[in-house]
Amino acid sequence: MQVFEEVKEVQVVQTVQEVKEALSGRRGVEHGTQSSSKFLTVLTLNLLNCLNFELYNGYPVKSLAVKALALIAMLAVTSPAFSQQKSYIIGVGDVLSVTIFAGGVTQEALDLEVSSEGTISFPFLGEIKAEGLSVTQLTGTVTRPLAKDYFVNPQVIISVRDQKSKEANITHYKIYVLGKINSPGVYDYREGLTALDACILAGGFAQYAAPNRSTITRREAQGKQEIIKIDLNRVKKGKDKDVPLKPGDRIFVPESWL
Repeated sequence: MQVFEEVKEVQVVQTVQEVKEALSGRRGVEHGTQSSSKFLTVLTLNLLNCLNFELYNGYPVKSLAVKALALIAMLAVTSPAFSQQKSYIIGVGDVLSVTIFAGGVTQEALDLEVSSEGTISFPFLGEIKAEGLSVTQLTGTVTRPLAKDYFVNPQVIISVRDQKSKEANITHYKIYVLGKINSPGVYDYREGLTALDACILAGGFAQYAAPNRSTITRREAQGKQEIIKIDLNRVKKGKDKDVPLKPGDRIFVPESWL
C-alpha cells in the first residue's frame, strides 16, 4: 500500500505541473482556450477518479486528491483561458465538449454542435437551447434537470472546442452605438451591459439628441432582425427598465425634431 501511495503522489504532482505549464502557455497549446479547457477537464476527471478509487478500494489518497483538485480550481479560475470560456456567448455552429461525471464514473463524454436552430441534443435531456447563453448559464441549465431526474450530485463540465460562430461573425463580441452620441462607434461587449450603459460608455448623448426615440437593432437566428424601441430619457429617470444588450446589438439615438 505504501508503494502504491508513493506512485499515486508522483503521478498527481507531475500532472499538476502539466496544468501549470498548460495554463501559462509553456506547453504550446494548440488551440488556445479550447485546448487548455479540454486538458483541464480531462485532468480534473482523472483526479476525481483517483478520489473515487480511494473510496472503493481503501487506499489513502483522498487528502492528496482533494489538495490537487483545489490547486487546479485555483489555477483555472485565475487563468485567462477560464475567464474567456466562462463569459463566451455560444452561437450557431459552435462545437461544445461536454462531460457528465456522476456516481464515481464518467457517464458521458462527447462533442455537440450547436444546430442552425440554436440547440444541442444533450444526453438524457434532448433538445436544449444553447445559442445566446454563456458557458456558465448552459452548464446550470443542464445540471439542474440532471440532478433532479437522473443523477445524484452530477458534475457537468462544458467547454467550447470550436468557436465557429465567432469565426463567422466578427461582431460577436461587439456592440455599436450610433447616431447623436458624443463618441459613436464600436465597443466591446460585456456581460450585463445595458443600453443606457453603452450610451454613457460612448460619451453620453450629443446636443440635439432624442434619447426618447432610441432603438436597438438585434440580429436573431436565420438572419432575422428585431427592432426594440426604448425611451432612454425615462430609463435615466428610473421610470422605465433598461434593456440588457446582447453581442452584435446596434443602438441608434436619433436627432431631435426641434
